[in-house]
Amino acid sequence: AIPNSDGKLENNYAQRELYASATALYRLFEKLSFSASSDLIFNTLDADLTDFAYPKRTTSLSAIAGKYASEIVLATASLLYTQTFETVQFGEASKNQSKFSPFAGISIKPFKMTDFRFRAFYKNMFRLPTFNDLYYTQIGNRKLKPEDANQFNLGATYTLTNKYFIDFLLITADAYHNKVKNKIVAYPTKNIFEWTMINYGMVEINGIDLSADAIFKLSKNTKISVGGTHTYQRALNKTDPKSRNYGHQIPYTPRVSGSGKAGLQTAWFNVNYTMIWSGHRYAVNQNFRENRVEGFVDHSLSLAKDFSLKTSTLSANAEVLNLANKNYEVVRYFPMPGRAFRATISLKF
Repeated sequence: AIPNSDGKLENNYAQRELYASATALYRLFEKLSFSASSDLIFNTLDADLTDFAYPKRTTSLSAIAGKYASEIVLATASLLYTQTFETVQFGEASKNQSKFSPFAGISIKPFKMTDFRFRAFYKNMFRLPTFNDLYYTQIGNRKLKPEDANQFNLGATYTLTNKYFIDFLLITADAYHNKVKNKIVAYPTKNIFEWTMINYGMVEINGIDLSADAIFKLSKNTKISVGGTHTYQRALNKTDPKSRNYGHQIPYTPRVSGSGKAGLQTAWFNVNYTMIWSGHRYAVNQNFRENRVEGFVDHSLSLAKDFSLKTSTLSANAEVLNLANKNYEVVRYFPMPGRAFRATISLKF
């Protein structure tokens, strides 16, 4: 750590990763296949700090999987084994981990002439804390436990292509239930400028995701694209029934959120509009009015044009960010910048 020219403290980190992978596939029948894979990952983290941990982690990922695919049914199943070995030069290392994570999913197309599908899956997800989560100064928490989630999903999709003036249409709807043990979240300390990583003992998440994307062809060189997403999510702290925040929404997780987009593509230029929005959130564990962070809507607009050169393509793009010029807060007490302009030029050979 060294002071910079402004007298502020600078911590410099360098993270490196080596990765090796091998896979094998065996097709037993035309519709039935099996596979096996193995991945080996080696990570290190260095920093210019006195008595820094200098962690090293070796992660082994081994998986076996099976797939059955027909015109009506797509079924998959897999089993992943995760194993880690971690060491540090100073202090106490994060514990070595080992975990089996199963997955099973199915997709059914009930109508031969219509691309409408039901889908369902169960997945166990094992998320290891990153080096940032564990070892970064003031942020890191070496006592973090891995996040262990059981995810259940039931949904449907509908796809349409090249029908009348509809070039492409995709509609999806999913309902899910997740039970997360030791959920890893960022949480502000006594100083709002310093955050740390903590585990929630148990979080239950129930939600619905809706999405739609469409491209309409107006002429040979003119298309209009529209799309949107909507999420309703209850992510509740279920750790300690005696706690004041039991059953409360976890911090910075909105109950409702979504996005929208629209674009015009022509032979001369492209215009795109994007919007993201979020309902209110809570800055801390207790869902009281004084802890509430209001929702926000962000609009952006862009204009792009490509110029064809002899051996390359020159792309020019101009954007207006935060079109409404609202200083909304994603994090409490940290208003975002107002309206901004950005221009980029790129050359593709």
